[in-house]
Amino acid sequence: MKTEVKCEMDLLGLWFYFWHKGLRVATLAYKAEALELQKQLRHIQSQFDMHTGQASSLIQGRRARVAATSTVNGHLTDLDDSLSARNLEWTSLGRRWHLKLLGYARIC
Repeated sequence: MKTEVKCEMDLLGLWFYFWHKGLRVATLAYKAEALELQKQLRHIQSQFDMHTGQASSLIQGRRARVAATSTVNGHLTDLDDSLSARNLEWTSLGRRWHLKLLGYARIC
């Protein structure tokens, strides 16, 4: 009977030893995984910060291009208006000159 109890105690002790050792190994594995995940998180955060900066630069660049385009379009509109007015003047002068040549001086 004593040997059976001792044998059960030894088996229980062995079970506890391996259970405890397995628990320590699992704990170390979880800690190693946590450190790896933290490293990955830092890398991803760094990439996010970099991409945020790039996006900000692109947005600012686009805004500057839109503003420049708007300014140029305004100048082009002014130039177009000026050329249209000058074209009307020249057309009017050309008609008058042509009518003078034809002898319609009184109409001019």
